[in-house]
Amino acid sequence: MGGKAAYKALIKSTSTAPVAALVELFVAAPSNLVIGAITYYSYRVGDAARRILSRSAGLTLEAWVTDEIFRVDWLSGTIHFMTDPAGNFEASTSFFTTVEVIGANSYTLDIGGDVLTDTSFKSARENGGYQTRVTGLHDVSFSIDRFTDYGQEFLDYKRNRERVLVEVTPGGEACGPYGGTYRGWFVVETDGFSGDVGDLESESISFNLDGEFEESFTFIPWEA
Repeated sequence: MGGKAAYKALIKSTSTAPVAALVELFVAAPSNLVIGAITYYSYRVGDAARRILSRSAGLTLEAWVTDEIFRVDWLSGTIHFMTDPAGNFEASTSFFTTVEVIGANSYTLDIGGDVLTDTSFKSARENGGYQTRVTGLHDVSFSIDRFTDYGQEFLDYKRNRERVLVEVTPGGEACGPYGGTYRGWFVVETDGFSGDVGDLESESISFNLDGEFEESFTFIPWEA
């Protein structure tokens, strides 16, 4: 039988400010980044629990690592180089820790964006009168329902106008070869509460992606 049991889903959020100025060991990632015909050499933090890096803290690599950096994926703790450093190295950086969202009992993750029509008279004539479209702005929204009495951290994020990192792993950590973790930086849109005389008090939190940086949302494939 196919599918995953939804109760195994794991939902986490940031719990504290980043842990600052620690030296991390970077090792070769399981695969390199390939864009078109170009291969970039990928190295990531060896400790899986410390791979959500602080962009504001930056990175300071060992002096011998002089290879040009193509991109840093802060949400997965990965550096992509133009040339191969050809060995593990250390870097001073900061990382975020996460904790499970206690009391959560349902979630919805929507990954979408604008679809724009670019049909012209010429294109419609040539394709037999069909619309043609291109993708516009991307967007991600996320919502959680949970029982109350587990704190008011999300209400505090809303009041303080702070971003919050939220991630969900459908099917849990041992989710198999087609699973993985969706992770991103969000702003709290709404934080509402409801109750019924015959039910438990509940909290509903909705988030919208904060796309301030290039890598504000990512998918991290499951690894055996």
